[in-house]
Amino acid sequence: MNINIRKFILFFSGVLGIFLFFVIQNYIKNEPVDWWNNLVGGFIIISFTLLISWLWNGTTKGS
Repeated sequence: MNINIRKFILFFSGVLGIFLFFVIQNYIKNEPVDWWNNLVGGFIIISFTLLISWLWNGTTKGS
């Protein structure tokens, strides 16, 4: 149970981090910020990264 909570927190902070990265990029380029697109993009990137790492480590037994 504890491990799942930690994974969720890592997942959430990762999504938030990439989301903020995209938003900052939009501000630097002086483009309008597409909030929804940035959030979905962050979610997809983190999900994909976690999927690869879980498959790589073979820790699919825990889920």
